[in-house]
Amino acid sequence: FNLIFNSKYSFYIIICLVTITMLSSFKAGFFSSDYEFSKKIRETNEIKAKGSLFALYTDFDGKIETAEKLKLMGVVPWWTDGKIKKSFWRPVSEFFHFIDYSLWPKHPFVMHLHSFIWFLGILYILFLFVQKTESILPVASLSVLLFGFDTSTVTSFSILHNRSMLLAVFFSLYSMYAYLCYRKDGWNKGKILAPISLLLALLS
Repeated sequence: FNLIFNSKYSFYIIICLVTITMLSSFKAGFFSSDYEFSKKIRETNEIKAKGSLFALYTDFDGKIETAEKLKLMGVVPWWTDGKIKKSFWRPVSEFFHFIDYSLWPKHPFVMHLHSFIWFLGILYILFLFVQKTESILPVASLSVLLFGFDTSTVTSFSILHNRSMLLAVFFSLYSMYAYLCYRKDGWNKGKILAPISLLLALLS
């Protein structure tokens, strides 16, 4: 362990271990809301939420038939108001789902690979961020190892419609890292990229 954490190649070794461990998730295919996402993107005329391209994160559109359908499915209790509305504005996530279902709609393996690339991006930014705060390589390596093998992170890329979590974490982490570089190193681009990244995180 000491050899891994103190090596200048520690990050790449851990990334290889994480990738090998998570390879099976690429075969997960479509699950649950993924089918609904595909349908909404293909039928672009079904815009149910103002300001949303495809209303991917609109669970309740205020229509009684929608609520009744979800009641029959057991998603909501029988006493739920038929005119209930619930919609999240996540244009950044919708954009990347649009790319997936437009370019490779029948290849979930590629979509899972897309999500996993964002996950690797999170690990890389985490590594840089911890190094910037602690200035100790073993601590940064251990942080990536613990986060990379945390079972709670698996569903963020093994289930396609959960990619919004990956995007939000990636841009949030980068926002903090950019701001830290600006404050500690005088990197002027950081004061611009930090708030932009924070905005992208909020819109994810």
